[in-house]
Amino acid sequence: ILCNNKSKLLPNSQPGVYKLSCSCGAVYIGETKKKVLTRSIEHQQDSMKGNWEASGATEHCKSCHGQFNWLQPKTLSIAPNYRERKIREALEINRARTLEEATSSFTVVNRDNGNLASSNVWKPLFSKLHRRVSNIATSPMT
Repeated sequence: ILCNNKSKLLPNSQPGVYKLSCSCGAVYIGETKKKVLTRSIEHQQDSMKGNWEASGATEHCKSCHGQFNWLQPKTLSIAPNYRERKIREALEINRARTLEEATSSFTVVNRDNGNLASSNVWKPLFSKLHRRVSNIATSPMT
């Protein structure tokens, strides 16, 4: 009898942790309290103005002939809480760096490992998870 006529929010229209991918294979992971898309466009504007010190993504643009997909960042986590965003960003950067070492298929262009949870304690866990996912993907279906 009662219906829910709420329309869904557009992708990348909330605060959180996001990933930008460059056509050269580089990735940048960031966090924002703004809409993810808004922050991604700010990276693009910094890059166009030559403000290379603004972030690892804009610094990468200085020397790369590839192109970031500024209008389609991938939201990794919706997190309105500051502390939660910072921890999640640090974990996602550590996860990406571990995957980078294991596969060498992309480069992480972040300048740091995030402000919180930046120790190497998480590295063995991410390596084990990557191996487990790789084994599942390569095992024959029975």
